Amino acid sequence: VGDLAGAAVWGLVRSAQSEDPGRVVLVDLPAGGDGGGLVAAVGCGEPEVAVRDGVVFGRRLARLSGGLVAPAGGPWRLDVAEAGTLAGLALVPCPEAEVPLETGQVRVAVRAAGVNFRDVLIGLGMYPEPGVIGSEVAGVVTEVGPDVTDLNVGDRVLGITEGGFGPVVVADTRMLAPVPAGWSFAQAASVPVAFVTAWYALVDLAGVRAGQ
Repeated sequence: VGDLAGAAVWGLVRSAQSEDPGRVVLVDLPAGGDGGGLVAAVGCGEPEVAVRDGVVFGRRLARLSGGLVAPAGGPWRLDVAEAGTLAGLALVPCPEAEVPLETGQVRVAVRAAGVNFRDVLIGLGMYPEPGVIGSEVAGVVTEVGPDVTDLNVGDRVLGITEGGFGPVVVADTRMLAPVPAGWSFAQAASVPVAFVTAWYALVDLAGVRAGQ
């Protein structure tokens, strides 16, 4: 789909699919085509297909050949190498992940990282100020800095940091919280920004009511 209106229609159809699975099939037919292959497309069991020259193609994700290569000799993180496109990402050295810890800091072995809208804006070069992608993480504390008493080595934590798209990150303990029992690291990494956004909304609402 190459036009804005068509893309919006596809989005609406996908919403209908999620609400009633198995009832709706989204079919991409060639412009000016005669509908050849449509019956096969509808009956193939796929939720979304494209028909070209009578052949039905399903939607799949595949790993790119080659892929990103991590730099040797120290910690690394995913960063924006070419602003303006989400294809311009690279694995770059991250020496700040192994510096001595300061007061109130811990070192975390990252097990999962969340992707949010801020990361997308930074990648596209649309964020209003300089930023580093990877602000939501979940992992295990591997080292604690001076005067840190609320976290210990081995604790499972989630929180907000900077440069979290890598195996190791240094984080401020004030921005971390224990992972609730029963949560996976993937679940934990998807929570921090959403929680903080909701918390600030409640604080603002409470302030408005107090002002009234």
